[in-house]
Amino acid sequence: MTVPLAPATGVPPAPSGTRTAPLRSGTRRKPQVRLLFLLPAAVFLALFSFYPLLQLIRMSVSAVSAATLNGEWVFTGLENFTKGFSTGETTQALTRTVVFVVVVTLLGMVGGLAAAIVLRIQGRWSGFLMALMVFVWALPPVVNGSVWKFLLGDSGLFNSILTSTGLREAAIPFLYDQYWALMSVAFVNAFAVIPFNALVFRAALLGIPPESFEAAALDGANKWQEIRHIMLPSVRPTTLVLLVLTIVYGFRSFDFIYVMTYGGPGTATNTLPFCISCHEMRDNVYVEYKETVHYANRTGVRAICSDCHVPHAWGPKMVRKARASFEVWGKITGNIDTREKFEAKRMELATIEWARMKANNSQECRNCHTFDAMSKDAQKQSAYARHMKARDAGQACIDCHKGIAHHLPKEYVDPDE
Repeated sequence: MTVPLAPATGVPPAPSGTRTAPLRSGTRRKPQVRLLFLLPAAVFLALFSFYPLLQLIRMSVSAVSAATLNGEWVFTGLENFTKGFSTGETTQALTRTVVFVVVVTLLGMVGGLAAAIVLRIQGRWSGFLMALMVFVWALPPVVNGSVWKFLLGDSGLFNSILTSTGLREAAIPFLYDQYWALMSVAFVNAFAVIPFNALVFRAALLGIPPESFEAAALDGANKWQEIRHIMLPSVRPTTLVLLVLTIVYGFRSFDFIYVMTYGGPGTATNTLPFCISCHEMRDNVYVEYKETVHYANRTGVRAICSDCHVPHAWGPKMVRKARASFEVWGKITGNIDTREKFEAKRMELATIEWARMKANNSQECRNCHTFDAMSKDAQKQSAYARHMKARDAGQACIDCHKGIAHHLPKEYVDPDE
């Protein structure tokens, strides 16, 4: 017969069949307490993620314009989608978006994995290169995009190398060709995401036991076989997470496009929807413009907003786009968010634009119209005489043609009257 020994502390053992109390009371928190800690994050997501998303969905099925943005939205159902697809604008935008995301995802994932494999071995140079990549990744998109805009310009680093070495006679239009521009901006976006992907992939590779590589070396495996049979299977879970993050990054990319091309290339994507959606124009001057010969005519040639209001030369174009930011600020602050406010400032806005067109000798007009190409037989005698008189006097087109595409301000007084 065995006798159980008493604990050394002298504390009698608990009776058989009884439940011992936990050493610490209150170590298990109630579910309500746990949910309380989640409340701040839930409120943040609801305010800054779910609510804006619901508003966007509501806007997509409503008639929203600059004039009604802060007012009541009329429900239109799927009319916006039907109109977008029928005009082809939505289809083209979706196609460009898919191409952009695919390029960013492929280059970002492959480039990140390749960089991680190269920098897997810890050392002085790998640490320096990783620090440099983190620096590039942490740069604000405005700074990063501006640097790449200069690098890809006609006189930038890449074109200078190509032309000086004789590989190209003319500069490659990286930022103002409709095909090159999309690929260029996608490449820059991929370049910006590669450091982050490389950091995550490298962390996964460093988690592989060294014994795996030692065993592979003893079996005679080369570098490619190590990558294929050891590294790639080990980073598979990480690849899935990074793939989702990179795809989301590609879809939400806006800043690089805005900084590098401003909806470009050049004026190619300064389309009517772009112009009238960013400014209080849809319900004001755009309606007036649709009634003029610039919108519809017998020859079928249409001049859009950018043809008259965005210079083609790079320098003046950048100045014009910089000034356009003040117009966007005016929209945000509500200076012209109603028809009445717009009419009150129409004379001020028109005077600024007339002065700009006068200063550059109506260059945007002269991109299409020249005195030498005017036919005396096709014009009225009085019109041709006035044109020749204006040519001889060195007048700009805007001197005589104010109000040809938009209504004149009520305060305007014709100097010839």
